[in-house]
Amino acid sequence: MKWSFFLTIVGIVVFVHILFFSCVMRDDDVAVDAQSEIVETSGQSTGSEVTSPAVEGGASTEEPVVAAESGFKGLPSTPLTEGLYVKSLLEMPAKLANDTESCKAGICIDLNSRKILWEKNSRQAYPIASMTKMMMVYEVAKELRRPGGTLTLETPVKATPAASKIGGHQIWIDQRETFTVDELLKCILIHSANDCAYLLAEFLGGGSEAEFVKRMDEGAKRLGMNSFDFRNSHGLYELVPGANGKTVKRENMGSPLELAHLASLLLDIPEVVRWSSTKRDCIRENDPKFKKFDLHSTNKLLNDKSCPGVNGMKTGMTEAAGSCITATCEREGRRIVVVVMGCEKSAIRDKLVRQLINWAYAQK
Repeated sequence: MKWSFFLTIVGIVVFVHILFFSCVMRDDDVAVDAQSEIVETSGQSTGSEVTSPAVEGGASTEEPVVAAESGFKGLPSTPLTEGLYVKSLLEMPAKLANDTESCKAGICIDLNSRKILWEKNSRQAYPIASMTKMMMVYEVAKELRRPGGTLTLETPVKATPAASKIGGHQIWIDQRETFTVDELLKCILIHSANDCAYLLAEFLGGGSEAEFVKRMDEGAKRLGMNSFDFRNSHGLYELVPGANGKTVKRENMGSPLELAHLASLLLDIPEVVRWSSTKRDCIRENDPKFKKFDLHSTNKLLNDKSCPGVNGMKTGMTEAAGSCITATCEREGRRIVVVVMGCEKSAIRDKLVRQLINWAYAQK
């Protein structure tokens, strides 16, 4: 009986131990499962609590977004990023290849496929002359779309003494005049009027052209166009203090790749393309106080039967820049942009661009 009682007690003790360890192990398994659930779901965004270690703020690298421009409804604002345009350099006819030696730099991009078909020093900054006005009108388009803003194409802009003194290509602004924003855009994009560019920049800069130029620089940087360096809104050189008390010329600068990208954005802004694609127009035609002034586009490729479809964008010419152009073209929905810089003459520039555009459309 003693041995039977002893064995019973031992059996009870063993059973209690087995039951205890079984419960502990079950709790451990539940804890491990819970930890696994945390690991598997930690890759899902939960607001600001989970961020990607590779990208500040956890932003996706697939679709770049410029937060600073996101509030401007209808404003194209895709930033220039590495890999946005893919090199797909194609062999070109020997004559065309030889003709590309007539420019210092350039690029040809199929905007539909985002393929770079040809390039030469495309990431190096050069003087851009009046192609400066492309960034100027982009900033104007932004102001027209500013949430809560009051600027419209019909907003009146009073002429100023400072604007009337700007030289180069101009419409000879009279201080008694008042223009609409749209009239100034027309003069800027068709006639490359420096005085109109200055006046509109001065107006939008709250009376300071320099303030607007600062916004041009900042806007370019936000769009990833980092080699742009603007000193004014029109593209003429500026005299600045140099060594030994002498003044030196400083030009607005930019690269062919950045100009091509900027042109791709401008193509989706109707109020820009409306005038960049216009070969001739006029102003002051309904004002009896002033004589009608004819506007003639500086882009000789517009309405060129040997290069159909050209709809912009901007030419440029200073002594340092040479003859330059950012040319856009659309045929049957396919868009091509060509930039050439530093040609000796406009005729040489236009011949080269015409060949590059036609060659690009011949590529499949």
